[in-house]
Amino acid sequence: MQNGKDALTSLLNRRYLPVVLKHEVTLAIEYDLPLTVAIIDIDFFKRSMTNGAIWSATAPLST
Repeated sequence: MQNGKDALTSLLNRRYLPVVLKHEVTLAIEYDLPLTVAIIDIDFFKRSMTNGAIWSATAPLST
């Protein structure tokens, strides 16, 4: 998790969320545009990684 991105998916991680959110809210207010925020939480993802199901857990994320 360097540079605010997840190593596997290259998606921004939760530590970088406040930075991006502040910027996007500022733009939405400045240009009077709607803003939608979606946060996805994959239940039990960590457990599937530690139980040896690494291929099945990471394959959908890295493709």
